[in-house]
This record gives sequence, C-alpha cells and structure tokens, in this order.
Amino acid sequence: MATIIKNASLTSSITDSVVLNGVTYGNNNRKSISACNEAIQQVVTVPASSASQGSVPLFGANAAPNSAGDVTFDKFKYARVTNLDDTNSVFVSVSDIDGVGGSTATAYFTVEVPAGMSFVIPSLNFDCATSALDGKSLTHSTAYNTKARIDVVAITADVDVEFIVVTL
Repeated sequence: MATIIKNASLTSSITDSVVLNGVTYGNNNRKSISACNEAIQQVVTVPASSASQGSVPLFGANAAPNSAGDVTFDKFKYARVTNLDDTNSVFVSVSDIDGVGGSTATAYFTVEVPAGMSFVIPSLNFDCATSALDGKSLTHSTAYNTKARIDVVAITADVDVEFIVVTL
C-alpha cells in the first residue's frame, strides 16, 4: 500500500516547578522520537464502575492489529492518559491482554491518576512480580510480554480522560 503520510517527530515535554521558601525547584525535560507515522488521540467518558461496566479499554497492542483500537506492539513508542476531571481519580491498568478483544491477563499493574494529572507510558514492556525488584532476575524487558492493553476505571463518578498513542 502506498501512503501519503510523511514520518514526523513526536516531542514530549514535562515541566515541573515548585517554589518553597523562595527557592524554585523543578525542570523541563523534552524527548523527541523520530519516524512516527501513526497517532491516535481521543477524549472518552469513562463511566463509574458498576456490576455491568468494570473498565473501559482505551487501546491494545499486539503483533497483528485487527481493530481500530489496536496498534502494532513492536512499533509502539509513546502513550499518555490524562484525567480531565477536576475532582475524581481514575485508575489506569496496563495488562498483557491481546489487544482490545483480548484474552485473560496473566500480568498487569494499575496506577491511580488523580484529577488533572497524566500518566505517561513510554514502553509497553513491563514485568510484574510478587517480590522486590532484583537486577539479578531481570533480563532485557522484551522477554516479558509481546502484547498489551490499556484500560481505565472510574470508581466514584463518570470521568473524562484524554489519551494519545504514537507509533512508528
């Protein structure tokens, strides 16, 4: 398939700043990733968790994407989930489920994202263990999973979240 899409660079920037007792702390860190040619961005309302609705899948990644919500795992470069609510937290779960239609997870982790905050996902390679991190037991992270899915759960009320996913 011939495409008219031209590769571009993603630039991500995180700025932190706090003034304590007249002293400014913080920094601005920028990262550029070249050769990006696919981006997904969307704002979704995540309904409060109930017996019939537990979580909302935002996107999946696997070897052969087969739905609009999937990306190619080995081309994934960056994702950000931002909680657009001014009061309520959401919980972002990263699991090794095979894309949006996926199977049962064998590994996952969940992070609370408070109101107005973001969670950046720089890689889909992750490890989950029941013991402390030990450099002796870790190998290169790609040995751990080859598929992933990102879900969001709202506990107390409906919450709007924005997500962006960028791949090569």
